[in-house]
Amino acid sequence: MTNINSPAFCGATQLFRKRILEQPLSFYELSKQIDSPYVGSLPNEIIKDIIALSKNPQDKKNIIMQVMDGFSKTAECIYKQIDAEKDSCITRAFNRIWEFLTERNIKNSEYKYCPQYTPEEKNKIGKNASSLLTKALRETGILRYDEKVEMSYIGDGSYKNVFSIKFPKRTGYSPKVISIFKAEDRNLEDILDDSVTTSGLLPELNMSVYINNRRQKNSPFIKTYFGSIKDNFILSDDANYVPTGKELDNEIFKKMNLIHWDLREENIVNGWVIDLGGLKMRDPRLARPHQRKN
Repeated sequence: MTNINSPAFCGATQLFRKRILEQPLSFYELSKQIDSPYVGSLPNEIIKDIIALSKNPQDKKNIIMQVMDGFSKTAECIYKQIDAEKDSCITRAFNRIWEFLTERNIKNSEYKYCPQYTPEEKNKIGKNASSLLTKALRETGILRYDEKVEMSYIGDGSYKNVFSIKFPKRTGYSPKVISIFKAEDRNLEDILDDSVTTSGLLPELNMSVYINNRRQKNSPFIKTYFGSIKDNFILSDDANYVPTGKELDNEIFKKMNLIHWDLREENIVNGWVIDLGGLKMRDPRLARPHQRKN
């Protein structure tokens, strides 16, 4: 019988703090067993304001969940418009085939090219979706009813679309980044290969919580906060609005027993490593499986 420290009760946060899962099936099985979709916690600056809103512990918990749900609904809204319709792995594969055929002047009336959204269209989608987060923050009392958050599209990679989130100046909240993972990452059982153990939603959530639990003074990684297994996103600091990180030193990776095999220029912003995809343990023997016998 599988036992992973009662994830249905406590979520994956406690598990991810302790270890890095290495097997693709471990992530897939874990995702099916967890009732709570959230991993990690809200930024401390938001938690501080929530604590000030109520003295009742249950009210505080309810507000925290309402704010998390606001981020989650915003991410799901963006995902449904971008990935589920036009940016799925099947559509991208079809587009590549179509481009291959049209380059050779092969025509077939049964096929139709499926365009992806332009950056301008994604930016508009992000701005529209931000109303859901604004609504949640207003209803909880964190924002006034004449205030709103602003979202804009930053860019995308192989696994995710990335948007910036800016809060009203009065709050004092630093800008954040929400990374919304693409369609193919929702079908883990179909891509059970080595890549799923280092890139994609669950591996990167696992790595972010693991790193935060062992965060060192000279950590090169941008601060991440929480994400949702259900709605496929991770919230982190915006590297453009935090103090410049120190020069990357391979020794810090060694001290953390980590290797980053995808440390490209675009994955480093203002001295910070912003992409946790491609991180793995230097010594796999330290990565214990999450399954154990009772």
